[in-house]
Amino acid sequence: MNKKYNFLKNFVLPALYAGGGLAVLICTTILWASLGAQLNSQNADQLVNSYLFESPDTFKEAFVPYQHSFLFKWPLFLFAKILGFTNLAFLLVTLMSVLLTVIALAYLIYRIENRMLVFGTLCLALASTLILVPAQPYDGALLPVNMAMITTRNLEYVLYILSIVLILRGTYKKSSFWFGVVLLSILFASDRLFVSISLGGALLATVCYWVMHARPMMRIAIRWLLATVAAIVVATIILWVLQLFTDISHTGISPYGFITDFKELARGVIYVFVALSVNFGVLPASDPRILADIMGQVWRSAGSIYIASYIVNFLIFIAAIWAMAVVFWRSFKVKIDPKTYALPVILVWTLVAAIGSYIVSDHYFPVDFRYLGIALFAGFVALASVLSRRTLNPKIVVITGIIILAGIIIALPTSVKTYRSEQQALNPVATYNKRIVSALKSYKVDVLVGNYWRVVPIRLLSNENQAILPLMDCTQPRDLLSSKNWQKDLKESSFAYILSLESPLADAPSCGLDTITEVYGRPSKSVVINGTVDKPKELLLLYNNGITNGPHVGQDAATIKPILLSDFNDAFCSASTTLQVVAHQDDDLLFMNPATFDDIKSGHCVRTIYLTAGDAGADQFYWLRREEGAIAAYSTMLGVSPRSWSTHIIKLGDQQFIRAATSKDNPNVSLIFMRLPDGNVNGQGFKSSEQQSLAKLDRGVISTVKSVDKQSVYSLDDLTNALGRLMQFYSPSIVRLQSTDKNATPPDHSDHLESGKIATTAFEKYKSEYGETAAQFYVGYPVASKPENVIDQTLTDKSTIFRSYSAFDSSVCAKSTPECQFAPIYQTYLRRSYSN
Repeated sequence: MNKKYNFLKNFVLPALYAGGGLAVLICTTILWASLGAQLNSQNADQLVNSYLFESPDTFKEAFVPYQHSFLFKWPLFLFAKILGFTNLAFLLVTLMSVLLTVIALAYLIYRIENRMLVFGTLCLALASTLILVPAQPYDGALLPVNMAMITTRNLEYVLYILSIVLILRGTYKKSSFWFGVVLLSILFASDRLFVSISLGGALLATVCYWVMHARPMMRIAIRWLLATVAAIVVATIILWVLQLFTDISHTGISPYGFITDFKELARGVIYVFVALSVNFGVLPASDPRILADIMGQVWRSAGSIYIASYIVNFLIFIAAIWAMAVVFWRSFKVKIDPKTYALPVILVWTLVAAIGSYIVSDHYFPVDFRYLGIALFAGFVALASVLSRRTLNPKIVVITGIIILAGIIIALPTSVKTYRSEQQALNPVATYNKRIVSALKSYKVDVLVGNYWRVVPIRLLSNENQAILPLMDCTQPRDLLSSKNWQKDLKESSFAYILSLESPLADAPSCGLDTITEVYGRPSKSVVINGTVDKPKELLLLYNNGITNGPHVGQDAATIKPILLSDFNDAFCSASTTLQVVAHQDDDLLFMNPATFDDIKSGHCVRTIYLTAGDAGADQFYWLRREEGAIAAYSTMLGVSPRSWSTHIIKLGDQQFIRAATSKDNPNVSLIFMRLPDGNVNGQGFKSSEQQSLAKLDRGVISTVKSVDKQSVYSLDDLTNALGRLMQFYSPSIVRLQSTDKNATPPDHSDHLESGKIATTAFEKYKSEYGETAAQFYVGYPVASKPENVIDQTLTDKSTIFRSYSAFDSSVCAKSTPECQFAPIYQTYLRRSYSN
């Protein structure tokens, strides 16, 4: 019985305790790594290295930074490519990297301290620390702190420690020593920071042990120094060889210079303590950019139960500092077993070198806390080493573990809350990126041009369908973490440019409209991504035919800035003008054609006004595509390219904007888009547009209607007057409207009827003031009950024109056919056209 009890007490329970501690470590790691990976899922630095492996040509022309080639992680980037460059792929690769790192650190701790109870408690301490290390240094930052990103340091620490272990294990004549040198050289070629901290640490250690006559550790330090120098030589050769396959650029150990005044030195020293605290999950402050506010944030957190988790981590931090100080102090003693303390001592010296580099280099301290990530590894290795030499009371060890576990449980909501806060800070940019992706689905271009931090994540959101050209400033292609293969000739390629007029991300410069139009010319059209048409904060400029000749600013940039109707110079027409007012982007093509095509063939001017966006309750992608479909159809009628059109923004009133698209090859045709919400068949509207409709506006159910792009607001009088002004502006000899017959069968769409009614009111007022003008009313859905009257070549032409439109409207084609065959109802409309 006693044997069973002793076996249970001395082996089973400690093993269960250790396993539980390790399980907690793994589970919490999966949690914070998943949250962090999601947070960084649209981080350009997270994505771009994998994209450089998209093809042999891209890799061959890649600009790889000398300081951070990521050579060690190239297999991970290839793995992400194999998985398909998706959010899930990057999440899985990140989780794999983090888990391997944490498990490797736990295994190292076990090899140093294998007493089950102590090991389990150290696992809990590591879990407690890691779960409160923020993913970012402050909300909205783009650079990581914790290890939850492929392109940040996680597995690099494991490789560094493994290299040191192998170097310490063998003499210069043994293969293990040289294998360690090879691994270290791969790390140096991958990340030059390790050159600085390894070389700096080895030099400092060698000098200090020589001065203090600490011969045992001096021999270790010399071996470390020689291995580091050898690894630097091998790494240089590796990078030289890689230069044959890709462009390893920006030579130098560090991308930074040195601080130049005492103030910067003092700030660096202070921020070292902040950085170490953040890396040990000690600071509850989410925004330590302002030193004066750190204590204030700590004080504000003091009244919450969650402060208990930070107190636990603070005690772990103090224990780690104590352990590092102990091994550091003991390393100077003559009577010391260097094998016992060699690894933790080298990690401590590495940390000292990292701290020195952090302080003296000229960089922005708050965003670079990750540079001191080695502190976590040095601290826990030192703590395990010191504890392994001490006799500990099992009860105290278990009680300590229970306290830490309680802190972890309390910390879980804090970790999720921190993630949500950081995610919320990034949400606006993520929203703008999604809007750009939606716009690019409608306005297809060869390449997306813009700031590195924006175009790379947008490529991911576009499911790899959008080619990109990252810029280093407003107009110059980026020569770092990019590829020459991405640098298309913008004179020969269509492109879209992301113009952020305020608050650019990270190191992106502020680019003015004049600068962009000076280099690229006037765009074909622009899309407001953030802000309003009058006061845009971000625009997507679309260049359908590449760079245009010469600078275009002022009124000539009306495709970007709103102009008054009086300043719009596309109204003059030497021939007679036909003005058409319809509800949707296919109404003129289905119900008014072939009359429209006959006018164009006769050389008449045609101006078509589309009252609604024809959105049918769908998203921006759908209704923008319908606008492009209308342009494509009229391009077919004109015999011109759809890319030859430019779209001007015209301001009709304080809150009324329209877009007038005109072909540069034939300005006799213009399409005017008012983008009011589709009212649904019976006028009930759609949820996506707050159930608004022209029918409700006409009946007085709603006093105003807002456009689907949120840029315009019209009352019924505003809308009638706007149509009247356009009629006056274009001076038509004939006006085509949609029928207002509510009693016809089958019943017509409410938008058709209301469009006809509102336009009729505007027309009658215009006619009474500006003389005789003929009006024709075209039947909509009820045309289905009439005999076919569009036949032979006329039907062929009408169908061909509508087919050009149908490529942009997913609702037109019958789903059962591989190629677009018009659904039966469209065949019915194409074969008929009646006016009354």
